[in-house]
Amino acid sequence: MTGCELLMQILVDGADGAGDATRALLAAGVSPHEIVQRAFVPAADEVGSRMKDGGFALQDVARSAQAMRACLLALRPDLAERPFGVVVSGTPKGEIHDLGGKAMALLLQGAGFEVHDAGTDVPPQAFVESVTAHGAGIVAMSGMLTTTVQGMRRVVEALTEAGLRDRVKVLVGGVGVRPGAVEKIGADAGCLGAAEAVETAWRLVCVSF
Repeated sequence: MTGCELLMQILVDGADGAGDATRALLAAGVSPHEIVQRAFVPAADEVGSRMKDGGFALQDVARSAQAMRACLLALRPDLAERPFGVVVSGTPKGEIHDLGGKAMALLLQGAGFEVHDAGTDVPPQAFVESVTAHGAGIVAMSGMLTTTVQGMRRVVEALTEAGLRDRVKVLVGGVGVRPGAVEKIGADAGCLGAAEAVETAWRLVCVSF
């Protein structure tokens, strides 16, 4: 097992030593980019798969997210003082299935973001208020139902009416967000899995390793 494979397993398991394992790889000459691509991102993908298959509960995701954050702190020590960005997450009005959304919020925290959970079945105006209160740069919404698309669209419209849309990126995901729905919603990006959500959020705020 390579060093990156070992680190990936530590991240998936949420075990202790993620920071030490990351620093050991750096000392051995492995680049931060390689660590992210060969350990961090595959770990996020595996956590998402286990969540989907029922093998991981939220507490398991939370442990993995904590280990992921320790990995990133070793890569970017300044992350403790300056997170990559602020995210408001939640499910829009009409959507009561929040397990995937809560898992996404935990993984985004592990990925270096400051995350504020607006909750479940959230009215558009509540998203607007949370974005304003926390100075968020990303709104992340998830949904299991195809009808969720309309609720997400109303959130985007509310952000526009409040004059916030130009400074807020909208990320959507979940099985209810079918191909082509991102355009209907007016979102900036859509994602199918946990790893894609993390990489997309990084891309939206121009994070590089």
